[in-house]
Amino acid sequence: MPPEDQDLDTSSLVVVIGQPIEDDELPFAKDRKIHDMGPHLAPMLFQRAEDHLDYCIPLGRWLEPDEVVAGVKLSYGPVTDPPLTITKVGYAPTGVAIWITDGGEDDRYDLQALVTTSQGRLKLFRFIMRTRGIADYIAPIYVTVEPIEVGVGINPNALPGASVSDGVLSAGAVPAASVSDGELSEAEAVGVPRLAPAALSLTAAVGESTAKVATLANTGTAALAIDTIAVSAGFTQTNTCGASLEPGASCSITVTHAPTAEGATAGTLTVETDAGDVTSTLAGTGTAAPVLPTMGPLSTSGNQFVKANGDVVRLRSINWFGAESTNNFPHGIWANGYKILIDKIAAWGFNCIRVPFSGDTFKSGAKINGVSDEFAENLAFIVSGTAATGYTYVTPFAAMDLIVAYAETKGLYIVFDHHRRAAGDGADGAPTDGTYSQANWLATWALVANRYKNAPNVIGADVHNEPHDLDWATWAGLAETCGNHIHTIAPHWIIFVEGVGSIADDFYWWGGQLAGVATRPVVLTVPNKLAYSPHEYGQSVGTQTWLRYDSTPSLPANYPKNLYQVWRDHWGFIFEQNIAPIWIGEFGGHYGVDGSGAATKPHGTYEKQWTTELGKYLAGDFTGSGVSSLPAGKLGASFAYWSFNPNSGDTGGLLQDDWSTPQAVKLATIAPFLA
Repeated sequence: MPPEDQDLDTSSLVVVIGQPIEDDELPFAKDRKIHDMGPHLAPMLFQRAEDHLDYCIPLGRWLEPDEVVAGVKLSYGPVTDPPLTITKVGYAPTGVAIWITDGGEDDRYDLQALVTTSQGRLKLFRFIMRTRGIADYIAPIYVTVEPIEVGVGINPNALPGASVSDGVLSAGAVPAASVSDGELSEAEAVGVPRLAPAALSLTAAVGESTAKVATLANTGTAALAIDTIAVSAGFTQTNTCGASLEPGASCSITVTHAPTAEGATAGTLTVETDAGDVTSTLAGTGTAAPVLPTMGPLSTSGNQFVKANGDVVRLRSINWFGAESTNNFPHGIWANGYKILIDKIAAWGFNCIRVPFSGDTFKSGAKINGVSDEFAENLAFIVSGTAATGYTYVTPFAAMDLIVAYAETKGLYIVFDHHRRAAGDGADGAPTDGTYSQANWLATWALVANRYKNAPNVIGADVHNEPHDLDWATWAGLAETCGNHIHTIAPHWIIFVEGVGSIADDFYWWGGQLAGVATRPVVLTVPNKLAYSPHEYGQSVGTQTWLRYDSTPSLPANYPKNLYQVWRDHWGFIFEQNIAPIWIGEFGGHYGVDGSGAATKPHGTYEKQWTTELGKYLAGDFTGSGVSSLPAGKLGASFAYWSFNPNSGDTGGLLQDDWSTPQAVKLATIAPFLA
């Protein structure tokens, strides 16, 4: 913004309490919508003083499901001659409306709208109004000493000097201005603490913990000094508040309950400030400790994965990428809680997560980034800092520990995938190069294996992603070296070996060409711990002669039944001939829908056909006849869908772009895989 807009005269402010309106009363003019630009930027609006215009602050994208706007307090200034006039402020379930007129010749006004919601959350919106020209006389609406109605959802005690009688709020609720001879004058500036919600309920199993967040806000006009923040016995708290809060600012207080016995624990969160104390009641409940699923290591028997007791297991997996990127952590934690995301994976019927990482992810000094603090469970990733000043996050290992531990409670196995040598996107073709040696590769795997060798649900290592730059013989030797090295640390892990990109002149999907196994299999020192992991894709990822596209609706002529021989030649023979288990490390597609679920992507019909036939083949129908060839007691080949993430350019994900809404078309398409 221009230099002259940097300083605001705050010698006097006017405060207006919003009144409830309906959603259909919100202004619809696109050029008069006020959008949040973060804590350091404010949109600037221009209006002729003679105009009387309505403005809208849309809040639908910020609100949680079932959450609505419950009140708004607008403060603005400075008071000029002639003054800016706010004729009305209203709040609807999904937004706020402000009606503005008057103002001086080329005057600037700073406006702040403090919104409170039905869930007790606060949001401060700041914007700047510049007026041009002198209006015809319109009687200014001054703040008077007459009572005004209390806005629904507004806590009158959030306003200094306020009192309530017979449903009206006394004029003390407007502390920033007083009236003398028809003019506004400055009132005493004070800080006012507000703590929301008024009550927190925390339930956890014995031996576990749960956390919820309360918000402390300063709804006054001066800085608020914070003396102490304390909770009763049985609870702990951490906060981002510091020693004081500026007017309009807020901070988070995370209250944790870790019950040691079943039953109820009552307590109080108390914040002592120079303007008085505020409290929230705490209700903790301890429940019986959960019985964790029996996980433990897997081995191989022919083409099956088996538990120690002999039970066969089919790995119904999904890829959750991001730790291989510069975030150093699975994506989406910027938009949702990590437990919420893992819960979705388990609820859909998956029992395993493939977690890509890079050679940089777990390096000394690395930190995660891209974490939303709006979800209490994500605060476990924050070491220090505030939303305004920025956070310091935990190390990637500390963050991954939380993912692994919570996945175990949901019965989810973990397979780590060395996806890239250095942090970034895509496949790099080989596990080593001039800057990342074989020793570096093995050392990276040693770090991961030592960290998670005792985690009951971590079952294996996908030693490198899509080594398409290597010939099969070279790659098979490197895979053996890496697998044997991992087994010196975690001898119970499954070693997953992907394919290359081509053998002779037979080019296939990167990671999918495993025909070389027929003459040169991978052999590890530890027996019964090897599986092969081809990658298999459809029309969304590229053009192949064996696939049908919208542009070639009659080619190949026998599509999709031609696919069975293609799969058999490149990797399927390994499973059919009982050589080793197959775990499709990546498969998936757009299936005709975009990130919002709309049918805008090409080849949807043909890609669904490809997926349907692949599901049959993996389940043991090796010819497409509708009859399984698997002997009794055996399960179909395992798989890992790509991807959970909606931000995969190749395929999209099982979540829409909001990281919350399921992709119904995709889930319906792969439902037979999860049955």
